[in-house]
Amino acid sequence: MIHLRERVLTRGIAAVLFLGFSINCGMAQYTQPQCTWVMNRTVEAMKSRSPQKVIPLERQYLTFCNEYMQPRELETHLENLSHHLHDDGQFQEALGVADRCLQIKSDDLSCAWVKAKALISLGRQSAAEEVIRRFADLALQLLFLKASESMGNHDSEVVGACSVD
Repeated sequence: MIHLRERVLTRGIAAVLFLGFSINCGMAQYTQPQCTWVMNRTVEAMKSRSPQKVIPLERQYLTFCNEYMQPRELETHLENLSHHLHDDGQFQEALGVADRCLQIKSDDLSCAWVKAKALISLGRQSAAEEVIRRFADLALQLLFLKASESMGNHDSEVVGACSVD
């Protein structure tokens, strides 16, 4: 009787391991044509202005197509996903995705904007104000840097002197 239980248990473990392996194999990266197809569907969904259509496609692309992403593309997809999650009323999810985006690129103004909007929507006004204050300085510095570059002045002291108090 004990021998029979061991065989059943062993087969059960083998089945679980096989099933786990099968699920992991299902998580393999898409091919380039599959990723192109997902991207094309995402663009179509964005034109329809439907967060419910964009969100699953962005998640699909982020999950299965990261092998084909260009360096800046990850942040762009995270920005897009966070905006659509917020527009769909999924504020906590939007906040999490915006935070992930900011972990990758700490000066991403678009992700900071979604983070601040999500915090406000979640009733966390003081945290939102801190995000806005931090990134307002950055936005102002970028604006002055662009203006300085267009005038041929590359003086970093001009940029450093600009801040929002």
